[in-house]
Amino acid sequence: MKNMLSDKEYMEQRGRMCYPDGTRFQVLLSGSQALSMLEDWLSGSCRSDLRVRRAKTKRMVVVETTDVVFSSRMVMRNPGCKVNIIEI
Repeated sequence: MKNMLSDKEYMEQRGRMCYPDGTRFQVLLSGSQALSMLEDWLSGSCRSDLRVRRAKTKRMVVVETTDVVFSSRMVMRNPGCKVNIIEI
């Protein structure tokens, strides 16, 4: 019988990280970058909840989501942005 891998083990072997439910992604963006991502979210391309707040850093905004796909899209469209991952 073959050795069956769990989903997490399979994803780790393929070089991808698997995040548990409830993981929050906080992405630090400039105001114009955050506006662009909010317009993308409002267009209906994503069905997750967003939380937007001002950062302690001047002229920066934190966009927080639990959707892995939308957070990766933010990082791909805004290279060099800082990401904080919080596991609950």
